Amino acid sequence: APSGLAMPNAGTAFGNLVDVESSRVGPKLRVASGDSASSYIIEKLSSDTPEAGDRMPKDRDPLAQADIDTIAAWIDDGANP
Repeated sequence: APSGLAMPNAGTAFGNLVDVESSRVGPKLRVASGDSASSYIIEKLSSDTPEAGDRMPKDRDPLAQADIDTIAAWIDDGANP
């Protein structure tokens, strides 16, 4: 998987995302548990800035804001498995 983002199962995905430095914009964390505003994944889901690169999901319609808000709430609540 590119940039250490293998996700063959939930445990591996969690381990590769939560409190792990982004390979693109380190030292920013992919998912900063307890802090969605500092989480690179929220930036990737929400914008097309040069810093973030292509919006996720790539080559697909953006997620609904309600879905992004759900992800942000999970992160803010501690990003527990």
